[in-house]
Amino acid sequence: MQQSINHLMPVAQASVEERSEFIWKVYAHVVGALLAYTGVVAYLISSGVANSVIAVMYANPMITFLLFVGSGMARPTRPIDSRRRQHNTQRSPLMYSCLR
Repeated sequence: MQQSINHLMPVAQASVEERSEFIWKVYAHVVGALLAYTGVVAYLISSGVANSVIAVMYANPMITFLLFVGSGMARPTRPIDSRRRQHNTQRSPLMYSCLR
């Protein structure tokens, strides 16, 4: 595998080998995340922690709803200028650093 991928060039303009390597790394990253999530959920269910969390959620449905809605509102958002983002080919070197 080639380690000297130019991170300032869009992947669509890369060679076929670099695009293939990028796609493999992305899918491996997604599969790893799904396996980690499945492992955490399996542990929570088998340890009994999930039962106590569900009991608290059913006992206080309004608080659960407010926490759920509040968590969606708490994330930082900003308006997206699609024209500026579409033509911006300058990428941060850290953007794909986890895929190295």
